[in-house]
Amino acid sequence: MYKSTFQYHKQSDVSSVYNYSGIPFLSSGIEVPASSSGQAVTKIEFPKLTKFITIRNVSGRSTDGTAIAGDSSAANQPLRVGFSEAAVRTPYGSSPMNYFILESGESIQGDWRVSEIYLYSNLTTSGSTGSIIAGLSPVSVEDVGYNNWSGSVGVG
Repeated sequence: MYKSTFQYHKQSDVSSVYNYSGIPFLSSGIEVPASSSGQAVTKIEFPKLTKFITIRNVSGRSTDGTAIAGDSSAANQPLRVGFSEAAVRTPYGSSPMNYFILESGESIQGDWRVSEIYLYSNLTTSGSTGSIIAGLSPVSVEDVGYNNWSGSVGVG
């Protein structure tokens, strides 16, 4: 009797799928309301698993990245970034803080394999604006074998 030696591996576990250029994903002008507004955290869902992400806080900035002179919104409007809603809602100064903060004009790029990220204003009086550039892998979100990013144990 024939016995197959083929072993199925989820696509997300095969490193070769990350060797190709990313499929472009762009979103700008993402309005993140003030944290006291009672509105939900801004959740960005990707159609495929990411290969990399660049997140930028564009609050109070012109298209060339310079501060807008005379614009009251040009004041620093920090933006929280995390990998779960619970993480970005953690009160500032609490422990653990499983999120990071981007000040106005700051950006960060990470080689993160995620299906979603969460944005939240770090201020109660004003919101923030973000932009995202990501490279998507061909891996379907359903193929991801981990889904416990609750904002605890250093993941957030």
